[in-house]
Amino acid sequence: RGMSRKQGGKLAEARKDIQHVVSTNNLVYECYLELGKIYQLEDNEKEAEKYYDKSIRIAPTKAMAYYLKANLQLVQKQYKEAAKYLNACLLRDSLFHDARIKLGMLEIVKKEQPEAGLPYFNRVLKSDSLQRYTLLFRSIVNLKTDQQQSLADLNHVVRISPHNTLVLYLRAVLLTELGDYRRSFKDFHQI
Repeated sequence: RGMSRKQGGKLAEARKDIQHVVSTNNLVYECYLELGKIYQLEDNEKEAEKYYDKSIRIAPTKAMAYYLKANLQLVQKQYKEAAKYLNACLLRDSLFHDARIKLGMLEIVKKEQPEAGLPYFNRVLKSDSLQRYTLLFRSIVNLKTDQQQSLADLNHVVRISPHNTLVLYLRAVLLTELGDYRRSFKDFHQI
């Protein structure tokens, strides 16, 4: 019930429901995660961090609490701490792709070079070749430096998500730059 209330925006009621479950000692890890999310949605970062830390103490081998704490650190612009928790998340679950993608984005910001994210994006795509956000990020990074790879990635994303207007627009612009006006017109027309 607490989860349903959280999704419905009834955060105070959701918090009470979840705290009740915690008091019965059932599903404590999951409840602490959800309480952390609720506090984060309420912009109470201090309480959110407290519950993420409790989750980590209860189940230090589970990846999700580290990922959520990293997201909180990102909101607080504590990039080194965020990277630390993203790496901790990946130590517990090497296939936690969102964590690796965020590490790639942090590298781009840190080094002020879009190519700095490519090793992270390539590693995600090595284990999940249809991860659409990673394909999109890699195509954006490669737009000027490797247009054929960028086009191949955008083609994959269009196959996965054929009505994504951002992807259709990017592909249309790239096709125009490559002189393929027939295909670019078709994409522009779909937008």
